[in-house]
Amino acid sequence: MSSKTIYTLGYGSRDIHEFITITHKYSIDIIIDVRRFPRSKNPYYNKDLLEKILMHQGIKYYWLGELLGGYRGGYTRYMETEQYKLGIEIMEKLVQQTIYSNTKAAIICLEKNPRGCHRKHIAETLENKGYTIIHIIEEDKTIRHREIISAGGGI
Repeated sequence: MSSKTIYTLGYGSRDIHEFITITHKYSIDIIIDVRRFPRSKNPYYNKDLLEKILMHQGIKYYWLGELLGGYRGGYTRYMETEQYKLGIEIMEKLVQQTIYSNTKAAIICLEKNPRGCHRKHIAETLENKGYTIIHIIEEDKTIRHREIISAGGGI
């Protein structure tokens, strides 16, 4: 993988053990949470508990949902705002830590399939800036963001 590779991962109905297994399999050391409202029916994915679980696993957790979260009444329009651009800038600074320390970052949100999630827009922005984006669909199934685009959005 390129040193500028960023993963995305939706937790969906995954139990926390599967989620942690995936982070270990892909050597993810930094989680960047882009949920606007970092709560879940599954308490393990509530922001505070998730951060504690990840810290116990040696994974750093950052929440950027205030700047990059969905549910904005038109995300593509929101992408033109200064808040979105600031969120991307902060994310890039976090990812720079991974490039220089040989660690890996993953953007997380609820939706397992990136096609139905605003992180596809974040992925597109980052791809346009030269990053390689890999969407983790299942433990043994990944797809490059460019493959989703060239396939017309399907996975």
